[in-house]
Amino acid sequence: MSATIGEAMDSKEHGGLGRLRRICRIGAVIGIFLMALALLSLAAYLVEIALSVTDPGFHVDPMDNRGSLISGITGAVEMGTCFYALLLGYRLVKALRDERSPFLENNVRMMRDISITLTISFVATLVLQALLIAVLSPFTYIIDVPLHFLAVAGISYVMYLIFEYGTVLQTESDDFL
Repeated sequence: MSATIGEAMDSKEHGGLGRLRRICRIGAVIGIFLMALALLSLAAYLVEIALSVTDPGFHVDPMDNRGSLISGITGAVEMGTCFYALLLGYRLVKALRDERSPFLENNVRMMRDISITLTISFVATLVLQALLIAVLSPFTYIIDVPLHFLAVAGISYVMYLIFEYGTVLQTESDDFL
């Protein structure tokens, strides 16, 4: 028996969708692991904050006590937003794994939200550091510029634009049929 062109296209399309679903299953497991690491890091930063506040002699080399406090606060903000972005990513991977098509409004919205979350985290970290340095005047503090958040936000934004366009094309195709 020979397959029709439509059946061949369906098979090819499902093959690509099948690979995407397999990758997303693996991505979901990795996402859970990364979220656990982010929560552990958040807990460590909260401990650093608590120790910096309660013990004036506590410090993380080479910073002094106030520098350690700033590091703990900004690190906690970064890890909190990182956890939220990872949670959105996990939900996105699950949706891509389970949905009929990856080009859905909800998926596009999650990509946009990941990009916005990471961009806000980047800006908030810089502003918060500047404010805390001005208020606490630490003797030594290592400034953290989370460029990795900005890079991932940029990549997420590009993916958002691609998926937004794909969603428009999917809608036009569905309406045409």
